[in-house]
Amino acid sequence: KHPESTKARLAQFEMGKFRYRQQKYDDAIKWFEEVNKSRLTSEEKAEYYFKLGYSYFMEDEKEKASESFFEIKDIDTKYTSPALYYYSHISYTNNNYETALSGFKRLSDDETFKSVVPYYITQILFFQRKYDEVINYAPEYLESASTKRTPEIARIIGESYLAKSEFEQALPYLEIFDEKAKNKTREDKYQLGYTYYRLGNYEEAIELFEVATGKKDTLSQNSYYFLADCYLSLGEKEKASLAFSAASKMDFNTAIAEDALYNYAKLTFELKLTPFNNAIDAFNEYIRLYPNSKKIDEAYNYLTMAFMNTRNYKDALEALDNIKEKDIKIKEAYQRIAYFRGLELFNNLNYDEAVNAFQKSQTYFWYNRSIRAQSIYWTAESYYRTNSFNSAIKYYNEFLLTPGAITLPEYNTAHYNLGYCYFKKESYDSSLTWFRKYANIDPSNSDNILADVYNRIGDCYFIKRNFWVAIENYDKAITINSIDVDYAMYQKGFLFGLVDRPQKKINSIEELVNKYPNSTYYDDALYELGRSYMSIHDYENANKYYSKLVNDYPNSKYLMQSLLQLGLINYNQNNNEEAITYYKRIIEEFDNTPEAKNALTGLKNIYVEINDVDTYVKYAESLGKGSTITSAEQDSLMYIAAENKYMQGDCESSLKNFKAYIDKFPNGNFIISTYFYMAECYLKAKEYNQALNSYEYIINKPNNEFSEQALLNSAKVYFNQKKFHKSYDYFKDAEVIINVKNKLIEARVGLMRSAKELNDNDKIIESCDKVIHTEQVPEEILREAHFYKAKTLFRKSDFQNALIEYRILAENLTSKEGAEAKYMIANIMFLSSDFDK
Repeated sequence: KHPESTKARLAQFEMGKFRYRQQKYDDAIKWFEEVNKSRLTSEEKAEYYFKLGYSYFMEDEKEKASESFFEIKDIDTKYTSPALYYYSHISYTNNNYETALSGFKRLSDDETFKSVVPYYITQILFFQRKYDEVINYAPEYLESASTKRTPEIARIIGESYLAKSEFEQALPYLEIFDEKAKNKTREDKYQLGYTYYRLGNYEEAIELFEVATGKKDTLSQNSYYFLADCYLSLGEKEKASLAFSAASKMDFNTAIAEDALYNYAKLTFELKLTPFNNAIDAFNEYIRLYPNSKKIDEAYNYLTMAFMNTRNYKDALEALDNIKEKDIKIKEAYQRIAYFRGLELFNNLNYDEAVNAFQKSQTYFWYNRSIRAQSIYWTAESYYRTNSFNSAIKYYNEFLLTPGAITLPEYNTAHYNLGYCYFKKESYDSSLTWFRKYANIDPSNSDNILADVYNRIGDCYFIKRNFWVAIENYDKAITINSIDVDYAMYQKGFLFGLVDRPQKKINSIEELVNKYPNSTYYDDALYELGRSYMSIHDYENANKYYSKLVNDYPNSKYLMQSLLQLGLINYNQNNNEEAITYYKRIIEEFDNTPEAKNALTGLKNIYVEINDVDTYVKYAESLGKGSTITSAEQDSLMYIAAENKYMQGDCESSLKNFKAYIDKFPNGNFIISTYFYMAECYLKAKEYNQALNSYEYIINKPNNEFSEQALLNSAKVYFNQKKFHKSYDYFKDAEVIINVKNKLIEARVGLMRSAKELNDNDKIIESCDKVIHTEQVPEEILREAHFYKAKTLFRKSDFQNALIEYRILAENLTSKEGAEAKYMIANIMFLSSDFDK
């Protein structure tokens, strides 16, 4: 009402103070801002600036509040101390620590503020990282601090000591905070836990670190990492492993993640927690994530050892190859692992890769001379298995000269194998040298190999036509009485025939017939006995053995010759009807063979002698053979020309000539040989259908000298064409007529593999048994047979017999079959509810 009054301005100031007392700070500010400050006394100005500043402060207008407090903070009034306090407080909240610190220090002796100022000073010094000043300043105020302030001051003192890594001095203050603070964060628990950890109080540290985990953040990663170290220090490696694993899965601190993963992998390796390759997975993950780590070579080293523990030599070798700086220990391991990887590949028939692994083993050959020698030996073996005989010879010889080789069991065997290398190369003088060396190493030994050696020595002398020395060595093989005794007896008897000792031949071969009725040489023996008795004109015994061969072995390759001889015997004994029967059988069953032509001649002679030429002429005409063959010489010459080209390796020319021969003489004397050689050329040129057609011609003819090979080759072609019914039938037919052991093995193995592809359980078991019970079958083939048989028995739920086969296989875990067998034994026990086993 009276704005012109001098008291109006004073009334404005009074209204401001009035609203201030009512704590209506917004209204107070309006009235204070109307006041003319110039008309106020010094005392009133002090009051004015403080209350205006405080009103701004309460309305959260800190900048304006600070400006008002600034006007009087350095003037001596009753409002100076509170103005300085609030000015310093605002500076503190605005992080203007030096300004705030200066103000709070001036209030250190002020009765109103001296109790609270140390708290601010302590915090500011801490925020400024003036840890020494905190430590010097704050402790004396701790006891006098309020209940509310004590925990926080204690925390700051403790963390200042922590910043200086003075953990022992930090501990009591952090413990005060932990005991008295009402609200404690995960960070607080972590700080105290870390202090305990650094002082070796691991159990207390563990309790606090576990509380600090929970979220996926840096704090949790750090807590898990130090938690793991605490567990390690207490010997609790399983728990440490879990904590390292958790820390490694967080990427807030890559250095911690890397080290945690390495330690997790290392602990998993040491603990062998499970059989499922956790350590391998962990080290592989470490290598993938941190390929440039300083510990990368150590990781590869551990990975190698992990692979070795699981006998995973393949991956172990790959890991070793990745180690850039190999120390002595790693190089030594490399030699060993490469060797075992080579054996593994060898056992699984991967001979080329095996050679590569054995040669890798030689990279650091000087660590273990036994492994060095053995890796050279198995390199030679690998080459031998792939028919690379020159390379095999090179490495067998290198093995024999390698230091330490003489003490190894392979040393003697290398002599034996060298003998076979040269034998396969038809270098019989060298073969003899090595077989005789083997025999001289331990001539009293009666093992299977020595028996085989004497047989091969006999073969070499036989080929060199030194028949008496050959007989002597066959005798040695017979004396050992282990394997192929029937072969030695047969060869010995055959040689007695060559040196014109017919009775000795008869004695030797009759011993074979009597002792070995199931011998693959039985029909050969019967035929040779017939021949021997014929040579001494004992026709009765000759007739006996030829007849036995004809009756018991209708598929023998000697059938035609035996029938012809029986015809001749009966002709010589004037048993014309029997002779006619034998001759006609040959003519009618074995048309277009030399034997048939000889039989026709014999038949003609008989009918001429009995003055019944008309019957012969009618019979000959019925066969279309009434006239004498006038082109026999042309037949022979044309065939020989084609055969010569074939023997020279010129398949292209020989095929042309053979086809011309067939066109000219479709029933020629050499028609079977022609079709066989054509089939071989087609097979070599990979023209499989044409080869099969030619083999088929031979197979459809009565048993002859090419029947075995025609059946075997046809079976192999059908198998490769995945026509397993055909291959099975042909391998089976071949098995019936085969006389040579290595071909018998080939037929039975083919039979087994065909049956396996046909998935015919009965055929698989039958064929596997044949392979298993065949002599001199290579170990890897035996393993295959036991494996197929075991799987088939399992498929038929015949667990008892399947177990027998799997146990045989499981004795050798370096093969894939052995490993699977070990698993299947466990599986059968599981399916049988035999859980303890």
